[in-house]
Amino acid sequence: MKIAVRAVAVSFLAAATACSHLPGYQGPAFDFRKSAVPAEPGKKVEGVVPNADSENRFAYRLDLATKGAIIASATPSNSAARLEIRIYAGGNDPIARGEAGKSVETGQLPPGTYWAVVSEPWKDRLETGFSFLALVRPADPDELSGPSKIRSGARNLPAENGRVSDRVDYSGRKRTNYWRIDTPAEGTLKIGFEPQGQDVVAEIEGTGSTPEQIGPDGYEKKDLPAGEYYVRVYAKGPGDAGAYRLSTAFEPGDPCKNGGPACARESAEDLKLPQDSKLGDVDFKQAKQRHYYKASLKEKGRLTIAFKVLEPRGSKVQALFLRAADVGGERIVGTATKEIDAPGDYLIEVTAPGTGDFARYSLQTTWQPANYVSGEVVELGRNPCLLTVQAGTNQGVRAGASCTIVVGTNPAAIDSCVVDQAYPNLSKVRPLGAGCRIPNQNVKVQISQ
Repeated sequence: MKIAVRAVAVSFLAAATACSHLPGYQGPAFDFRKSAVPAEPGKKVEGVVPNADSENRFAYRLDLATKGAIIASATPSNSAARLEIRIYAGGNDPIARGEAGKSVETGQLPPGTYWAVVSEPWKDRLETGFSFLALVRPADPDELSGPSKIRSGARNLPAENGRVSDRVDYSGRKRTNYWRIDTPAEGTLKIGFEPQGQDVVAEIEGTGSTPEQIGPDGYEKKDLPAGEYYVRVYAKGPGDAGAYRLSTAFEPGDPCKNGGPACARESAEDLKLPQDSKLGDVDFKQAKQRHYYKASLKEKGRLTIAFKVLEPRGSKVQALFLRAADVGGERIVGTATKEIDAPGDYLIEVTAPGTGDFARYSLQTTWQPANYVSGEVVELGRNPCLLTVQAGTNQGVRAGASCTIVVGTNPAAIDSCVVDQAYPNLSKVRPLGAGCRIPNQNVKVQISQ
């Protein structure tokens, strides 16, 4: 009986010895599911071979919360050790197998429990500790990022003294944050970026044909046109995550850089009197903030100014009347008449007062001198447009004299004119405005002397 038992034992030993030399043999049976220890994706854990469960294998259990791929790596403390990793689902065959010394990545997997087995060849096994790391490549890395994962959902970051903070996490499905910067005018934009994690990157979009990276030393762009710009903060790849802070500073440039000479008082555009009409535009963002007009008046009288914003509706663009010593000026709303008590230069300033203000506008000016001869209109000719006025050379009227057409009991100027022909007690005057828009009643002409 002892001989038989000894024979059986010898035969088992011989079989085991023979198996150890078979290709692919990994040693005694190993129940990796029963022996597996939990490993949280994104966090390193330590292992060792040999161990109490196996002489050349170590198993981990991985819980995949969302659809994605598993990436696993093992770094041995003994550089001579050759570790490989196999990933298992519910079956006995691995769904992914890596080469010795390299990481392994599965395809996209449904949520569930998976196992990673770190092993070394049975016949060449070495004692070694190792660090194991499992990462997840989600099917949608921005699934939980919220609206700010794209430009249209970008949160606001003020251009001047802006300060914001947040966190991004690739494997946590919060890969991307977008921030919108609306610069109020042309100027210098500075952005500070403080990442506090691994491979957290920031880029600014819209300043050129390709995004520009915002490095640890920050970002600065001079002469940046006014407009919307976007900062994209993102985690580069699986396992990359971290908090960050963004800050901004903005220095406006010259508000008249693109406004032409008339953007300055000293080079205001001359108005042609007794009547002139102007069309123009001002735009704060486009560095065309102001436009000045100058009326050079040689005598006392009344200057009538009509200002109208053509577009857009609701614009805050305004016109101001400036006397010689004025700083702030008198605002012109609709039509206003200013009494001129002394000869000199008077200014009209059209201005876009603040960020985002712009408009196309029309400006009309009519000059009425204090010394004039007034005569009633007794006849209105339409073709050509000529008014017959009850005042002539006997009253001091001369051909070529400038005049103003007024209407109403409290005369309001509606057009400028010039004396075309003068007779003893009558004169023919020609309106300077287009369209011969002269009322038929209660019209007078004031002729300069």
